[in-house]
Amino acid sequence: MAIQNNDVRSDSLIPFGFKPFAVILSFVLLGILGFVVMPVLPLRLYPSETGHQIYISFSMPGYKPDVVEMEATAPIESVISLIDGIERIESTSGEGWGEIVVEAAKGIDVERVKRSIVAAIRQIYPNLPQLLLFPEISDVSQSENFKKQLLVYTLWSNKPTWQLKQIAAEKIIPHLTSLEGIASIEIHGASDLIYQIRLNPDAMEKHNLSPSSIAMALRDYTLNEGVGQTITQSGNCIAVSVRGPELGTNFDSIAVALVNGRVIRLGQIAYVEQIQRDTERVFRINGKPAVYLIISSIPEVNQIKLANSIYDEFESIANGIKDLSYSKTFDSTVQLRSDLKRSIIRTIASLSLLMVFVVLAYRKLRYVFIIGVCLLINIAIACLLYFIFRIEIHLFSLSGLALSLGLIIDNTLVTLDHLRGKGNMKIYTALLAATLTTIAALATIFLIEGKMMQNLVDFAWVIIISLSVSLIIALFLTPALFQSFPVLEATQNKTIPRIRIYSRIITFYKKYCHFAHSYRWIGLVIGILIIGIPIFLLPDKIEGNTGLASLYNSTIGSNTYQYSIKPFIDKALGGTLRLFYNSAWRNQMWEIPERTKLTVIYKLPQGTTLEQANAIAKIFESHILSEKGVETLITNVNKKRGTLEIYFDREAENTSYPFELKAKLERLSLTQAAADFYIFGVGLGFSNSTSSSFANSIIVLKGYSYKMLMAYAKQFADSIANDPRVKTV
Repeated sequence: MAIQNNDVRSDSLIPFGFKPFAVILSFVLLGILGFVVMPVLPLRLYPSETGHQIYISFSMPGYKPDVVEMEATAPIESVISLIDGIERIESTSGEGWGEIVVEAAKGIDVERVKRSIVAAIRQIYPNLPQLLLFPEISDVSQSENFKKQLLVYTLWSNKPTWQLKQIAAEKIIPHLTSLEGIASIEIHGASDLIYQIRLNPDAMEKHNLSPSSIAMALRDYTLNEGVGQTITQSGNCIAVSVRGPELGTNFDSIAVALVNGRVIRLGQIAYVEQIQRDTERVFRINGKPAVYLIISSIPEVNQIKLANSIYDEFESIANGIKDLSYSKTFDSTVQLRSDLKRSIIRTIASLSLLMVFVVLAYRKLRYVFIIGVCLLINIAIACLLYFIFRIEIHLFSLSGLALSLGLIIDNTLVTLDHLRGKGNMKIYTALLAATLTTIAALATIFLIEGKMMQNLVDFAWVIIISLSVSLIIALFLTPALFQSFPVLEATQNKTIPRIRIYSRIITFYKKYCHFAHSYRWIGLVIGILIIGIPIFLLPDKIEGNTGLASLYNSTIGSNTYQYSIKPFIDKALGGTLRLFYNSAWRNQMWEIPERTKLTVIYKLPQGTTLEQANAIAKIFESHILSEKGVETLITNVNKKRGTLEIYFDREAENTSYPFELKAKLERLSLTQAAADFYIFGVGLGFSNSTSSSFANSIIVLKGYSYKMLMAYAKQFADSIANDPRVKTV
C-alpha cells in the first residue's frame, strides 16, 4: 500500500525574494571572516574583572594599622571622595599596607574615574609619608590578583638575590615587555639595595643640623620612595635609610646645608654605605629562595598564543646569560589548554553522535551536508560577533558555546524538517518564539549583581549571540541550501506493518491525553511535589506564650516530630526546592572552579620575629616537599602569620592523596604549640586554636574620623569590660 504525499510547495522560500546563490555566497563570506578572526579571540582561563570597582593598594613597611590609616588611607580617601562619579568608598588598613575600594556609579566611565584618581593621588603624594610607595591602581583586588597571572618563572644562581633582580630588570624584562599583550612583569623574592647614611652626632651638633633637615636636603636625590625614617639613635650615630639611584660616591658631595656662608656637604657629617634592605616577608616556591618573575597579561589577549611567544623569547634570553638557571613555576595556560581540549573533544563527540542519529533517521547524506554547513557557518559568524563585541572566551563562555551547539542544531533540524514535509516557512514564527524565550531566560543573568554576574556575563552573551545567529541562518541560509540541494521525496511508501505501528502510537497518545484531561488534579499534585513545598523552612520553635505558639511547639516543635517525622516529611514534600536550598542558596557562596589546593595558615602571637615564623614554615616545607605527588608549594611568611599553598600533580589531584597529606600536616601542627594552625582545602577544615575568637555580639561604629571612632571604641570597650558577664572585648 502506498500513500502519496502531494503537498504544494512554494517556489520562493527565502524572505524578500533573495536568490539562493546570493544568500549562500553572503553567508560563506561571513563565515570565512569568522574563521579568520577565530585565532585572535581573547582566550583566557578566568573572566577578567570588568566591573565598576577600582582597587587602590599601597604599602608602608613597618607602620602599624592605625598609623597607616591616619597617615595614608584617610588622606587618599579624602581627596578621592571629591571626584565626580564615585558612589562608594571602602578601605582596609593593615600592618604596613592598605587597600581602598572605589565603586563608580552606574553609567560612569570607569577609565575616566581611574585617571582622575591617579591625578588626585599625584597631587598629594609629596605630602604623604616618605616611606609610602606610590599606590597601585588596578581593576583587580589583591586577593583576586592571581587571576591576572599568566606565567611565573623562577631564577636562581650563585649570585645574591639583589644581583639576580638587577639582571632580570636589565636583561630580561625589557625584551619581554616588547611582546604585545603583556600587562606587567613583577619581580618578587629579592630585597632592594639601599644607601644607609649614618649621621655623626658631633658633626651635626657642631653645625646645628637635625636629621629632618638632612632628609629634606636629600629628597631631590632620591626616587619616589624618598628618604626613610630614622631607624636608630644610640651611640655615635643616627642611621637614616635612603633608597635612591646609583649615586655611589657622589653622595659625599651632596650639599645639605649652608652655615655662615659655608656649604656643608654630606661627607662632612655622615658615612654612606650600600646595604641590603631587611625584608619583612619571606616568599618561596618549592622551598627555594629565589627571584620570581610574575608575568600578567591584558584581558583582550589570547593567553595561549601569548604564552607560546613568551616561552621562545624567555628561553633565548635566559640561555644567553651566564650562570643563570631558571624554571617555569606556574603556567595558567596548562589548565586552559586542558579545558579547551576537553571541550573540543566533547563537542566533536556530541556532534558526531547527533549526525549519526540524523543519518539513521533520514538516511540521506545531503540532509547531513545541509546541517553541517549551517552549523559551521553559525559558529564562524558567532565568532566574528564575539570579536566585534569583545566577548572573552574562558571556562564559562566555552561551556556556553558547547551548550548552544545543541540549540543551534535544533533550530536547523526543525526548519529543515518542516521544509521537507510542508514546503513552507510557517514554522519560523514558533521557532522564533521558542528561541526568544530561551534568550529571555538568559537575560536574567544581567540582573545579578557582583562577582557572579561578572563570571557569567560572557556565558550569557555567547549563547545569546549563537542563538540569534541561528535564527538568521534558519530564516535565510537553511531555505537557500534546501532549494539548491533539495531533499524532497516524490512518494513515501508506507507498508501495512508500519501503518499499524503508527496507529498504535497515536491511539496510546489519544488515551493518555484523555486521561490527563479527566484527572488534571493528578498532574497538578505531581508538579507541586516536584517543585517542592517549603515545609522544611518551618522554625523548630515559636517564641511566645500565645495559644498558637503553644499549639505549634507541642506539635511541629515537639521532639517526636523534629527527630522522627521531620526528616522524612522534608524529603517527601521538599522536592527540588529543598535540594536547591541546601546546596546553593543556604551557602550563598559560589567561586570559580579551581585546581585542588591544600592551604595551611598559622598565626603567631605578638612579638614573634620573622626568623621564628620562617622556622615553622621550613619545618612544614621539609615534610611537604619530601612527599611524592606535590607539584608546587608556595610559601608566604611575615611576622604575624604564614601561608603555605600546596598544589598537586595531575595524577595525585583526584586521588585520596590530598586527604592523606592533610592528615599528616594536622599531626605535624600539633607539635608546634606556639602557633594556631588552620588547614583546609579538602575534607573538613582543621584548627588547633584553643582561643575562642568567635564574638557573641558585635558593635560596629561608623563615622568620618578614624581617630574619634577609635577613641569612642576604646572608651566603650573599657566600660563594658567591667561587666562580670563579659569575658573578652
